Amino acid sequence: MHRLKVKYEAAQKLYPAIKDKNSYFYYMLSQKHRVELLKLIVDNPDSFPEFEEIEKGSAETGHVLVRKVSDKEKEWFIAQLTKTLDDYFTDYQSSIATIKSKKEIYLQCIEEEFAKGELSEYKQKKLIYNYNPPMRSVLLPIITKFDFLRIFKDFIFSEDESLLPDSDKVSAYLR
Repeated sequence: MHRLKVKYEAAQKLYPAIKDKNSYFYYMLSQKHRVELLKLIVDNPDSFPEFEEIEKGSAETGHVLVRKVSDKEKEWFIAQLTKTLDDYFTDYQSSIATIKSKKEIYLQCIEEEFAKGELSEYKQKKLIYNYNPPMRSVLLPIITKFDFLRIFKDFIFSEDESLLPDSDKVSAYLR
């Protein structure tokens, strides 16, 4: 869920900037950085697939990770790159709706994790709650996965919100 929220926020901020070659953002980022941002958006932790042969000049300038992909994988990557902001929003909203439809199961899992208290592995695992644009000096808010479960339970299940709250509301909630 957190991943879909961040992907949607990243797409909101990055799509216009990546596509506008006259933007300051585009000017400041190298091609490698733009590819890394697209990897974030399409949620691909592996090397980005190369669909065409790499020119000798670009391969000589640095290390290039290349892996072969099937036609099916290629179609999936291309579909991810051609998604619109509405597609990302729909994915995010649909995911929350799916979880809400199985509320009892998810609540039981969350309550079991809460019962572990300080022994929960989620108490130690940190995550950045929302998308933080590149070159930002302060990454806020940083929360634990345990906090994320609390936020999700209270806002999505208890208050019946359709989306997770913004970072200001989360910061105030966690204080």
